Amino acid sequence: MTRRLLISIDATPDCRQAIDHLLALHAGGETVEAVLLHVAEPVTAWQVLSHRTPEEVARFQAERGHWLLEDAAAELAGAGIANESLFVRGATATEIPAAARAHHCDAVLRGKKEQALH
Repeated sequence: MTRRLLISIDATPDCRQAIDHLLALHAGGETVEAVLLHVAEPVTAWQVLSHRTPEEVARFQAERGHWLLEDAAAELAGAGIANESLFVRGATATEIPAAARAHHCDAVLRGKKEQALH
């Protein structure tokens, strides 16, 4: 049976650990698929918005998010793990579980921990 796991993709050690954990599950013989999600949170800091327009901030977030997703997707595909990438705007606290439910994931990987959804 194939397990479908969501990984929140960002530039943190937890993300790297989650990818490594997924690779280890696959190497250990488990059949896994990945949903890779990058959430661009709203930027409201005046220090940023006083120097950049909301459009510039959104463009930067999209470029960075897609680069992070492409990097993770290529690594997993190279190991033979099927995956899909999602880019959304919103709050991680609501977007991660919403994406996991919408894409029928069995669990969310956070670092080396799995949070089951069922």
